Amino acid sequence: MSAYQEFLDSKVVTHIASGKAVHVSEKLFDFQRDIVKWSARKGRSAIFADCGLGKTPMQLQWADAIQAKTLILAPLA
Repeated sequence: MSAYQEFLDSKVVTHIASGKAVHVSEKLFDFQRDIVKWSARKGRSAIFADCGLGKTPMQLQWADAIQAKTLILAPLA
């Protein structure tokens, strides 16, 4: 392995999941449930969904799922 490849390998960022598995309502579409479960499992994540994909229902389900474990802060702007 070259020195440059070792240098590149040292720059790889890994994320250790800090969330938990959650139960999500059946009212969401399949893709929305998958996104909410993924986000809750990761612990630190963002949902960058396009317009019309249901970000608000996903956010509400995510907040409901983790509200017992952590404090939720939302910016005003």
